[in-house]
Amino acid sequence: MIGARKLWVLAVAAAVGAASARAQQRCAVAEVAIAPPDAQIAAGAQVAFQATAYDQSGSPCESAAMAWSTSNVNVVRIDQNGVATGVSPGVAIITAQASGTTRRGQASVTVSAQRARVASVELSPRQVQVRVGSAVRLAAQALDSSGSPVPSVQFVWISSDLNVARVGSDGVVTGVAPGRTTVYTGVAGRRGFVGAAVEVVAGTARPNPNRR
Repeated sequence: MIGARKLWVLAVAAAVGAASARAQQRCAVAEVAIAPPDAQIAAGAQVAFQATAYDQSGSPCESAAMAWSTSNVNVVRIDQNGVATGVSPGVAIITAQASGTTRRGQASVTVSAQRARVASVELSPRQVQVRVGSAVRLAAQALDSSGSPVPSVQFVWISSDLNVARVGSDGVVTGVAPGRTTVYTGVAGRRGFVGAAVEVVAGTARPNPNRR
């Protein structure tokens, strides 16, 4: 004869088993969705993805664990928390697969080149003399924190006295009238300018006999 305590234990076990079966049935993954579905980041930057598993009824299956992977580790790396890091320019596909199933979701990541920050600007020459009507070019170069040149930088040029000398967007200084002025340059959108002392002397430029 089965005792009352044993019957109670069997009943509890049966209830737990039934609940577990219902949970497994309720969490049968039918689809995995990743948000955001696509992202654009610079090399060295990060973006966090979130993967959600859904059952056949469209209800979230919160107990589903995800395994993350990338189609190209040379472009994008991703950890098991869904955080992707841009490595180099290109496009890679991020995949989140529900553990124990073949269900997975995907998202694309486009990585752009990281632009170095300008740390300083060099200007040469720092002193120049030019005749009225003549022109001389100043050269500016942007450098990063390691002293390496930063390409494709837009410079801003300013003359402190337009009555003495003018300067174009290409750094060409033209003498207007005798006197002294300072021509400044800097990187557009960045604080800080460097200057060159400009002396304009009387006398117009001699014509070039070879120029037609």
